[in-house]
Amino acid sequence: MFKNKLLGLILFTLVGGILQGCQEMTPPKLMGLRYKDNPPLLLNIGKIQVVLKEQSTRGRKSSEEPLPNNLVKMIIQWAKGHLKPVGRAGEAHIVIDEASILVEKTPDQSKMKWFVTSTGETYHATLDVTFEIYNSKGIRQSFAHTRVTRSRGIPLGVEVAYQQKILEALEEDMLNVFAEKMEETIKKNLSHFLGERQNWFKAN
Repeated sequence: MFKNKLLGLILFTLVGGILQGCQEMTPPKLMGLRYKDNPPLLLNIGKIQVVLKEQSTRGRKSSEEPLPNNLVKMIIQWAKGHLKPVGRAGEAHIVIDEASILVEKTPDQSKMKWFVTSTGETYHATLDVTFEIYNSKGIRQSFAHTRVTRSRGIPLGVEVAYQQKILEALEEDMLNVFAEKMEETIKKNLSHFLGERQNWFKAN
């Protein structure tokens, strides 16, 4: 009787783990970049440029390794496609202080060594961007700052194609959240630089 119950418990645990693994193996769907569905943000400045700072390794864990990603490229596309300079003077600098995705091995916390116990890897993504406004003399007038962080778990033993889907979905999520937060911050803190074809710097 006891052996039958024990066998039943083991089978239930194994089946549950398999079903959970099947759920985890479902690749995420890409939903698209939401800012593309919205009208561009008009800025009363002459031009916009993206500035990439040297990426710092300060505070990085020894268990974390940088992963090649498209975050910088996606921010450049956002700046070109969604921000429209409609003034005659001054410029905006989109300063990328950090655009990183780090991969970290998830430690084995299980004591049941006869089961598959490792949970794979975790992707940690960070975007730290400052939007700076300069007048025609090169003096900074104002700025807006946005920082976004996200993490995604990668199950053990998944195929490379699945890992790539996780990475793409993470990048898309990062850009969607970043674009919304940055636009909200710009509208809140830099509202006097917004509008239709005017030249704010002409009166300053």
